Amino acid sequence: ETQGVCVAAFGESREFPAFFSRQSGFQAPYHVRDEEEAAKLIASALGLGLSSGVLIAVPCPEERAASGQVIEEAIQEALNEARSKGITGKELTPFMLQKVNELTDGRSLDSNLALIQNNARVGSCIAVALSKLQKARRKGNLPQREVTTPPQPVVIGGINVDFIAKAQNPVILGGGQTNIGRVRRTFGGVGRNLADCLSRLGWTPLFLSAVGKDEHSDSILHYCHHMDMSAVLQLEGKSTATYCAVITSTGELSVGLGDMDIHHQITEQYVSQFKENLCQSPLVCIDGNVPLSTIQYVCQLAKEHQLSVCYEPTDENKASKPFLSDSWKALTYISPNLQELRAINRTLGNPLPAGIEGSV
Repeated sequence: ETQGVCVAAFGESREFPAFFSRQSGFQAPYHVRDEEEAAKLIASALGLGLSSGVLIAVPCPEERAASGQVIEEAIQEALNEARSKGITGKELTPFMLQKVNELTDGRSLDSNLALIQNNARVGSCIAVALSKLQKARRKGNLPQREVTTPPQPVVIGGINVDFIAKAQNPVILGGGQTNIGRVRRTFGGVGRNLADCLSRLGWTPLFLSAVGKDEHSDSILHYCHHMDMSAVLQLEGKSTATYCAVITSTGELSVGLGDMDIHHQITEQYVSQFKENLCQSPLVCIDGNVPLSTIQYVCQLAKEHQLSVCYEPTDENKASKPFLSDSWKALTYISPNLQELRAINRTLGNPLPAGIEGSV
């Protein structure tokens, strides 16, 4: 999820297969039933220009799959023996494979060989299906959809220029010392990210946001050329929102600094100019960077016109904005993480479920 890798289970079940058996107890985010569905999924990912891959989880053939409980017991026994013998690092994996094979009288090895052979068969079938699909698209042999112009989704939220400074060492040196590392610039903002994703999916939403007329705005507009940026405010004398994160070599955030004042310019008065677009929109997305009065205006409009609204809380300190009044009742979807959900729960005066208080 962190790296945006699509994970899909292959076959009749959506359950993600375990290493030696067909069951793991966990559901995969997506499910493809056969080679054709897998090929369509991969083609869609390629068409979106994503830099991440697609993971197709193919279970071991049912007739060769070992009992999950037997294998799990063998793994636990092998782990205990490895600990008692002090086996760690690169020696652990070959020890585990050999020990589990011994404890299961070779059944784990049979399952593994069957899995490798089945992976090769399924992988080649998916490759053939993908090749046929790509050839058909190049030749224009796919059924043509009727050309219509559906109403645009509307996204209301922030645009950020993010500077990520990653130190070479796991510990950041203090006292004014220069830390060796790498600095890169990316374009973000929750609203911008949502609008970008919808645009790549072919929905090209109307994006309502604000940037300054400064050295960053031209770069943003150039980077977002595939998006509808026609309604974005460009304000003289204001600074485009920027965020700088300093992280250690292990990815731990050391310090974060943000200049987000321009988000206050995404006002109710500005957004109300696009009331007709909002009322016709199949989906309105709004993020927590937007001022409270603007969120309340959108929620009231959604209530009056039965609009679908998706709220992205953004962070723990902004998550509760719609929940300070009855505005939240107009929301259709919300996507909080655990910290944001805690904040919302506190605002609503609800007790936290047992076991949640101390978890991260």
